[in-house]
Amino acid sequence: MADNGSSTQHNSQYIVDSPPLDYTPDERGLGYQCFDCMKKYSDKIAQYLADTDEEETYESLLSRCIRVAMGLKSRGLTKEDVVIIYSTNQKNSCVPFIACLFLGIPVGTLDPMLFPSDTTHLLKEVAPKVLFVVPKSVDFINSCVKEAGINAEIIVFDETEDHESFMELLKPQEGESEFVPETVSSLDETAVISFSNTTTGLPKGIMISHYALLVECNSLADTQNFGSVSLTHATLYWISTVAILSAMVYTGGARVIRSKFDAGLTWSLLEKYQIGI
Repeated sequence: MADNGSSTQHNSQYIVDSPPLDYTPDERGLGYQCFDCMKKYSDKIAQYLADTDEEETYESLLSRCIRVAMGLKSRGLTKEDVVIIYSTNQKNSCVPFIACLFLGIPVGTLDPMLFPSDTTHLLKEVAPKVLFVVPKSVDFINSCVKEAGINAEIIVFDETEDHESFMELLKPQEGESEFVPETVSSLDETAVISFSNTTTGLPKGIMISHYALLVECNSLADTQNFGSVSLTHATLYWISTVAILSAMVYTGGARVIRSKFDAGLTWSLLEKYQIGI
């Protein structure tokens, strides 16, 4: 995996001193910040599911994230492992993402629009221990995992006969009310693995630290034009979507989620949900 720039040599003539941050990131990590904010905003709407006209509070979302985090922890996953999500936008796509943040496990998302060769290459590069996959892509991911030569558990976002169902992870668990996230040893630890887009070579995994995302999250929250509701078409494969998810949790805002872009519905969604970004 490629580093997020820490090894790059900069020419001194291009270095500009940045102003000091008027913000102290939570030294416990992004997962702890998300956990505290989700509890703080428990009665606020976290997600509007535009495809089904549903809505969900932070209390409900937090409960599912805790249960999935406990399920991953029971599998023995640590900060040395990687979890990958392969999903379109849907009700549960952010749940394992946040659950991994709770545990300090590096998490990444692959976009279903990627070519098979790119998907196989990236799976081989990051070697995930667990893959969360939408049902229609299970055969495709099985093929890519085999081609990459890795050993990964596949969890399917639905009922399934051949793999573990995500629904099993959502069952109530003993001790979930006492759950607390893992504390990171350093904010320089990897929180999220993003993937580069390139026209001249194969994509690469880019490690994004807790510090970088905490600062970006705070910066977005401080932006005067940042509304209390955002519209999400892009998947968590895009770092911009990760930043918006983090910022909305930080501020107690809501995301309007659509499984795919529909230009004809965009203006009606903006009006219906009073979207500010």
